[in-house]
Amino acid sequence: MKTKKEKTFKIRKCPKCSNEDVGVVIGENGVWECHKCKWKGRDIKEEELTEEEFMKHLDEKGEEIS
Repeated sequence: MKTKKEKTFKIRKCPKCSNEDVGVVIGENGVWECHKCKWKGRDIKEEELTEEEFMKHLDEKGEEIS
């Protein structure tokens, strides 16, 4: 049993192409859209990562960490 709760980060991915470039569609409640393959729907894939896993994920993507 953990005594200290770690900060978690949520990553949302397209269920069709697994791209992270997704966003909420304005005016449609709960609908997401993939900017790469133009998929639209409600069943978005979500991953929860710890801070360490998230930093590793950013390193693999080549993102700048400040």
